[in-house]
Amino acid sequence: MPILRMNYFSHVLELTTTCSIILPQKLNAEPVPVLYLLHGYSDNDEAWLLNSRIAKLVEELNLAVVMPHGYNGYYTDSVSGFKIYSYLTKELFPYLDQLFHFSQKPAERYLAGLSMGGYGAFKLGLRQKNRYGKVYSLSGALDIGALYEEGFKRVLQFLPLFGDKDDFLNSENNLLKLVTEQADQDVTTEFIMTCGRQDFLFENNNGFYAATQALLPLRYRVFDEAHDWAFWDSQIEQVVNEIKKDQDNG
Repeated sequence: MPILRMNYFSHVLELTTTCSIILPQKLNAEPVPVLYLLHGYSDNDEAWLLNSRIAKLVEELNLAVVMPHGYNGYYTDSVSGFKIYSYLTKELFPYLDQLFHFSQKPAERYLAGLSMGGYGAFKLGLRQKNRYGKVYSLSGALDIGALYEEGFKRVLQFLPLFGDKDDFLNSENNLLKLVTEQADQDVTTEFIMTCGRQDFLFENNNGFYAATQALLPLRYRVFDEAHDWAFWDSQIEQVVNEIKKDQDNG
């Protein structure tokens, strides 16, 4: 099973960055189903490979896994920094789709991420309407607006990314705003969120689910776990199992 780490010059970011990729052992003429897997705050594109069993879990599947470097940018076109959202959606993902012949069928395209990456996965899934069959948030920081209330340190973290709270609430970075705007539209993507009761983001996830469950095709799984790799490893196993089931039923 090939595992690649690609050095890639991004014209959007104006620097050379990295991306880790797992490819199926056997390739054929058919387009390859793909899982885009996003890391959390303070990690990089190798985090999933180093801290979880993702490579072992997918080794027998016809599935590629793409793990981009999102820096600490919340997968956002930031106010005063990197344009991570544009980099992924307009440059890296289209390039890899073409280079490796990844499937363009929504039912064969998946998004998942942990913590900051859970927020990023839901944002990409909502803004790129019906581009993906399933989108997973694992311990996601889904209600950023609520996190602004945590204090000065959090505000300082968010200001360069989103601006002040009012800027954020009125932008396409606000997942609650995106969900509300799509409430009367035909959303075929299924969104799945998971969180542990011992997680510092548990109440944040509860609030997001309460506000959106009637507006979005959404499932919420709660476990007695914390914000750590033991939980995320168990959850990525569940994600892979669901992908395998989709393929078996396809």
